[in-house]
Amino acid sequence: MFFFTVPLVAGASGGVSRNLFDYYQGTISKPSHATPAAIVLGMLAGLVAALLFVVAQWATNPAIKELDGAVPNGLNLLIPFELIIGLIAGFTLEAVLTKIQSTDVVNTNPVIGKTS
Repeated sequence: MFFFTVPLVAGASGGVSRNLFDYYQGTISKPSHATPAAIVLGMLAGLVAALLFVVAQWATNPAIKELDGAVPNGLNLLIPFELIIGLIAGFTLEAVLTKIQSTDVVNTNPVIGKTS
């Protein structure tokens, strides 16, 4: 259970850290930066990134074959890396999503060709 909880908590921490960064800068938080949304998005990003990392490690380690019972000993050694990956994934998702939401992608100006 701890194996899956670490990236969830780390991702949520990374997602909320953007809100803390805005708070300390004195920036008014937008509704899209609501803390519950940042927590959920960070948890999802942290879990997905950590699971992709763990699956890659599991697939390349021939000593770990059975996943029927608890988490094998070799994968338990990856928990500190799950923490780091989950934290970075949560922070990165929140930062990138904020940048995408603030970008104006609609250009209504007419296209003017070159005159020769």
